[in-house]
Amino acid sequence: MDGHYDAGGLPGCGPAAGVHSGPKALLLYFSLFPQFIDPATGWTVAAQTGLLSTMHLTACAVVYLAVGVLARTVLSTRPSAARVVTRISGAMMIAIGAFLLVERLAG
Repeated sequence: MDGHYDAGGLPGCGPAAGVHSGPKALLLYFSLFPQFIDPATGWTVAAQTGLLSTMHLTACAVVYLAVGVLARTVLSTRPSAARVVTRISGAMMIAIGAFLLVERLAG
């Protein structure tokens, strides 16, 4: 690979496009944003989209930061809770992996 990013010839698609256009983000953009965007207002569609995107990004950052801080606080002060969370997470990952393997072999 020569270090050149090819987005299939799509204009405006560079390396960062893959980071910001995950399936959840696209679902949010195409299903929810249009009902809140009104071209008849004094704001351009691009400005309205930018504002909604910024609000969504900020809300996600606050929630993820809070979850991370609270999880760190709870799990560092309660080692038994950390062990339980680790075991449950591991069991869930094994179960999901087994399900996917069975699905792949059956299909």
